[in-house]
Amino acid sequence: TAGGDPDNECASADASTCGQTGACSGTRGVCQLYQSGTVCQSASCAAGVLTNAKTCNGSGTCQTPTPGTVNCAPYVCNGTGCRGSCTTDSHCVSTHACVSGQCKSKQSQACTSASQCASGFCVDGYCCNSACSGSCRSCAVAGSEGVCSNYAAASDPESECAASGASTCGQNGACDGNGACQMWASQTECQAAS
Repeated sequence: TAGGDPDNECASADASTCGQTGACSGTRGVCQLYQSGTVCQSASCAAGVLTNAKTCNGSGTCQTPTPGTVNCAPYVCNGTGCRGSCTTDSHCVSTHACVSGQCKSKQSQACTSASQCASGFCVDGYCCNSACSGSCRSCAVAGSEGVCSNYAAASDPESECAASGASTCGQNGACDGNGACQMWASQTECQAAS
């Protein structure tokens, strides 16, 4: 009968092989194999990627499920599945922090909306340390992404400083390097001698 082996004729193999269970199948001359659905390789988790468990197909093969792997980001996996919430930063991938039960992007990570950022500020495409309001400031200054920084003097990448003629002694169309628009320099001629 199935499940028995009074003559010890069916050698036993580990479930990981999906081979013989060590019992007869109930069909004359056939040893029983691990049935379909038997786990032959446990689920595993590494760096936020869940590798789903493999199961026997009932014919001696350990088969890979579809999908074989799942990227759990921004959460990490817990060994058998992806987390859907967090209580500590360790429940999030390294680029994210746990904020009110959700994994949100840390400062300097790319973003499209403030709701994605742990800081609550998405400015110029990066999670920023502040709202970074005002002219001649940005969170996308090369080398300082995610930190509200002043544009370099004599530059104006976002064209925020409207230029006025030297005769006005007003803005010259560039930033001053201190988070404001640059004015025409001292001693610039604003009215010719006559």
